[in-house]
Amino acid sequence: MTSTEVATTTTASSSMRPAEDKALAELAQRIKAEHAAVTNGQESLVAAQKTATNAKMNAIRQANVVSRAIKAGELLKEAKNKVPGDWLPWLKTDCELSVRTAQRYMKWADDKPRLEKICREKNVTMSHLTLNQAAQLLRGPPNPSDEYDKAEEVLIRKLAKLSPEEADASVRATIKKLKDAVAELAA
Repeated sequence: MTSTEVATTTTASSSMRPAEDKALAELAQRIKAEHAAVTNGQESLVAAQKTATNAKMNAIRQANVVSRAIKAGELLKEAKNKVPGDWLPWLKTDCELSVRTAQRYMKWADDKPRLEKICREKNVTMSHLTLNQAAQLLRGPPNPSDEYDKAEEVLIRKLAKLSPEEADASVRATIKKLKDAVAELAA
């Protein structure tokens, strides 16, 4: 810890009443426990993916990483409101979390109602989800227009590597294929 962080931590600690200090220490311990559960749960999921389906489902149920990430986020939001002044030194020293991890957890907490709604609509059990699966549910299905734009960008990059004659021939062939595909859709 740098001298600036020590000074900031000391200043923050000395301006708090003993009850507030104890409450923040308890919050820090709970946040660290939730973070450890998320980390261990993710490791458990990775290991389970290499084994049979039953083992994977047991590990997922046991890990419940999405709920743990949400809980960590809720605790972090509570702590952020209670820590006087700059809370980043407290976050790093007392919770042993990076700012980015804390931000992700707080985002999970913010997204909880939306994720619960999506899980109900899709008949999905949140405790069975990995963080990546939950994030995919929140993102929703890809937009076909976005996929077309990406394909178009790839095509343009490939055309740029061709000679003008080759590019022109490729464009004409692609346009013909696209017109045929549209005609097939209309039929």
